[in-house]
Amino acid sequence: MEALIQFIEDSASSEFAVLLLLILSIAESFFFPIPPDILLIPLALLNPKNALLYGFIVVIGSIFGGIIGHQLGNKFGRKILSTLRLAPNKKIETVFDKYGFWAIVVAGITPIPYKIFSISAGIMHYQIKLFILASLVGRGVRFFSIALAIYFLGEQFNALIDTLLNGRLALSMSLAIILFMIALAVNEYFKE
Repeated sequence: MEALIQFIEDSASSEFAVLLLLILSIAESFFFPIPPDILLIPLALLNPKNALLYGFIVVIGSIFGGIIGHQLGNKFGRKILSTLRLAPNKKIETVFDKYGFWAIVVAGITPIPYKIFSISAGIMHYQIKLFILASLVGRGVRFFSIALAIYFLGEQFNALIDTLLNGRLALSMSLAIILFMIALAVNEYFKE
């Protein structure tokens, strides 16, 4: 896995970097374990003037991949669950119907695997239009934040990232959001 990550990072200076960025963005949204940030950041740092274009490519690719994940979940998810002798829980479906939009937004922004939510949205028959809108918000915030920061900060972006990661800010925020979503789900579960 480390060799693959290194290959992706090294690809930032190649002639096929933008195509790889698009493919990685699509694939990560429904099956691939490596996030597009791994290529977006070095590619944008090499050419900060194009950072917003690269951010746009990642958002569009990610949403397209999310739609694929949604459709796979919609078409095959319940069949696979049935084969495994599992069934979607009605209370979880209710929670997803009520908070699904925000869960997708949060998954789009944070390190929570977005692919889980894209496929789950399909399994739960979550409306595709709302899924796309939530994905646009979440993925847009995540990737355009990176692109904007690199566009305006250039090389200083690395120092900003080091500061944030050393402070474990991203991890703390992600855990807080996850705990909040769990609390909402538990509250909804015990209401009925």
